[in-house]
Amino acid sequence: MAARFGINQIAKSIRSTFIALFLIIALFGNYVVFIVNYGVNTVFNDSWDIVPELNFVNNPISGFLGLFSVHYENIMPIPRVINSIFIWQLSFNQKYIMYLSCAILTLSLVAIYRFLLSTNKTNTNLWQMVPIAMLIFDLSQWQNTIWAFQMAWYLDYTLVIIALCLLIMSISHSKYLFLASWIVGVLASLSAFTGFLYWPIAIIIVLVSRMPKKRLIVSILSTVVAATGYWVWTSVDKFEELGVSNSHVSASLLSFSVHHIFNAIGFLLVLSGNVALGNSYTSVNVLVYIVGAVLFMAELGLLFSSTRYLIHNWDNTPQQKIILLGISLILVTVLSQLTASFARSELGTNFALTSRYTLFGLEGLIGSYLIVLANFQKSTLPGRRLKVSLSVVVGLIMVIYALSIYPANTQGSEFAGARMEGQTIVQNSSTSIASASPATLTYVCLFCSPTYVNSIEKRLVKRGITP
Repeated sequence: MAARFGINQIAKSIRSTFIALFLIIALFGNYVVFIVNYGVNTVFNDSWDIVPELNFVNNPISGFLGLFSVHYENIMPIPRVINSIFIWQLSFNQKYIMYLSCAILTLSLVAIYRFLLSTNKTNTNLWQMVPIAMLIFDLSQWQNTIWAFQMAWYLDYTLVIIALCLLIMSISHSKYLFLASWIVGVLASLSAFTGFLYWPIAIIIVLVSRMPKKRLIVSILSTVVAATGYWVWTSVDKFEELGVSNSHVSASLLSFSVHHIFNAIGFLLVLSGNVALGNSYTSVNVLVYIVGAVLFMAELGLLFSSTRYLIHNWDNTPQQKIILLGISLILVTVLSQLTASFARSELGTNFALTSRYTLFGLEGLIGSYLIVLANFQKSTLPGRRLKVSLSVVVGLIMVIYALSIYPANTQGSEFAGARMEGQTIVQNSSTSIASASPATLTYVCLFCSPTYVNSIEKRLVKRGITP
């Protein structure tokens, strides 16, 4: 009888695991289907930045340094190298890059699961990963999904998560994990600006977890070197003579935000509200501000209370490590949203509703979920308050995912339609030129490289069409 009961329990556990795995695969599949339906193999807007910088053949030094040219506030040589491979080997096929972005994003899910297994294997199961998968594959970030250029931010996002996981795992393991986290942090910093946020967060992790002083010194020195190197590279005009573009818009935008602080605060609240509402609004209203304020303050409250708890009660338990990762992810969200608010507020609060800004906001929700989950696990008899908290967070994640589906498909379809129209123009169809919408012509001409526009004009003139 006891043996039969044990077998039934095992069978039930296996069945439950397969259901959870099926749900995660379904979320991943829905994300891939979105790329299949709305991804268009056409180069536009910022994607052209990579082309003139790949000048290795004519001038190897200038070509190499060009990889480090600043795109707004981002230094991104690693994504440019990856793009160069696609240019030389895969005809710069944009859909391949979209699928690569999906693979990179999936790696962040694997990294978090691996972290949970390494810290608390007995209490970790795939069901706990379903809410995280909902946030990672959330369609409110649809613009990142079907814009190949945004691969840089998926790479940055994933590398930051991996670096944080490795750093926290190094608390109980060898120094080689600490070294690995440092290397991944460098790679993240050379992918996009958000990667630089890893360094100050690393100092907080080392302090809270009471790591050896040597690691604290390394973390502080690394932060100073990263900040100094970034400032020098983006400020010294001498690099311009070597073919490096280091002028970035953020300096003037930052100046605007400092003098118009309420604009920056409004932008910040809309950024946060847009995440919570699944990118379902195309214009700012009172609801977006209210929801944004509630979510941002809730994350700050969770951040400060959890940090205070760890500082006074650190005992290197599995649950405390999970809480520490949650704190780190919330910090990434808070710091990235503050940075975006001061760097972009001059563009107006409606710009904060842009789909691609939801990525790092979703990271904060993952952190919040991990903190609540860890608190639930560390209690042998979870009280009503913990159960309600976990239910509320999971429910919120489900609502956010559900809210994102319809607007993502609607806006994604429009986005893809404009790209397909532009693609037709590129393929020398005179009929499409005559019927092209002004928005499409803007994408094809104003945001393309000069060489590319000239080639289009020559083809049109041959057909007797004046562009």
